[in-house]
Amino acid sequence: MPVEAAENASDSIEFQPPLVVDQGWSYSHSNRALVDFVFIVENPNQNIALERNLYQATAYSENGTELGRCSGCIAVLFPGERLGVGAVVRVPETEEIAKFEAVITAEKAIYTELIENPLKPGEAAYIPYQSAPMVTGIIENSMGRSVSNVMVTAVAYDDDGNIIGGGATSSSTFVPAMDRTGVTVWISSRGVPAKVELYPSFYQHSVFLDPSGWLKVVNLENLEEACSVVEPVKEALSIEAVGFVQQATGTVYYAFVADNPSEVHSLYSANYRAVAYDREERVLGTGSGIIGLVFAGERMGVTGNLQIPRGMKVDRVEIDIDSFSAKPVEMPIRNPLTAERVAYLSDQFLPRVTGVIKNSLDRDVQWVSLSVITYDESGKIMGVGSGSVNFVPAGGQAAADVFVYDTGKPARTELYPKVSNPMDLGFEDS
Repeated sequence: MPVEAAENASDSIEFQPPLVVDQGWSYSHSNRALVDFVFIVENPNQNIALERNLYQATAYSENGTELGRCSGCIAVLFPGERLGVGAVVRVPETEEIAKFEAVITAEKAIYTELIENPLKPGEAAYIPYQSAPMVTGIIENSMGRSVSNVMVTAVAYDDDGNIIGGGATSSSTFVPAMDRTGVTVWISSRGVPAKVELYPSFYQHSVFLDPSGWLKVVNLENLEEACSVVEPVKEALSIEAVGFVQQATGTVYYAFVADNPSEVHSLYSANYRAVAYDREERVLGTGSGIIGLVFAGERMGVTGNLQIPRGMKVDRVEIDIDSFSAKPVEMPIRNPLTAERVAYLSDQFLPRVTGVIKNSLDRDVQWVSLSVITYDESGKIMGVGSGSVNFVPAGGQAAADVFVYDTGKPARTELYPKVSNPMDLGFEDS
């Protein structure tokens, strides 16, 4: 089957099309009008990668009536790769599905020496939880570039090896360069799985952020370039401390302190992910966010929360920062926002931290976010709080009052006022 040539391909390549070798589905546990469909696709070619693999999944009734369909694109299938792909299909609630049909075709074939997917899954774990079970695990990235919008599919099997369900996620999923991150995938399945697997893949929205700040789409050429980078990634922001407070409801409030070691460049808009692990190193939950403006030589507290199934116990929280996403800028000033008269107010149910936020600029600063971190005598984080003030007037001050989730009265309390980017202070962002 001849295809369009590429720079590293011959003028015409005879190749075998991608094959759907297995499939299965399950109604969503929360909505019968949604069906989680998963299939296994294989690239049967050796030394040939397939680009822009377009697929379509269709559900049919017993009499052959089409009930619903969905489509998508796998950016790259590596030589000999078997890949799990998940899709959600909407169907009428009153209809019964008799079968699914998945078809896939590749737009381009390219000879390559890159014979393996640089994203590798670790061991997957099935975590049951009421109507929303999930599959969790680790994804490792061997490339010298971080990649965003990675698709991660979970496939669930019964004792006989039949696919009985699964799910997929891509939102807020980046994998750091030459590093790993934890992932969670909510699934549905027809029964409790005997085995689960995770499959990371690149799809049409997957992108690289290169050192120059340009986004690059994921294709074979860009993947080969990223895999050729062997230098360790220089961290734009370092992490001084990480801690968390877990609630019985399953909410985990986390905090970390990001340090900007540069004396020249301030940094903003760095993406991060928070991953909660238990003592067995299982991933229990993940969260994500964006670190606001961190001035040169400044340390900044960052707070957030994530959800885990009730009854699970978190042993530690790990923070992954995408260094390539941090935008450098030379600021003519130091941070004009400072916190003073910080006080911890004990309360039986929900303690608070109060203070005064001062602004040294000659203009109002709008929408100032606040992070509170408290510490015990050993310096361990024991309390977390997030809040905001609507504005701090020019050359003036505003009162801060933040509720805190903690495990007792602290030995030290820190209150961090923050803005998102230089424009919040009236400066250009480049």
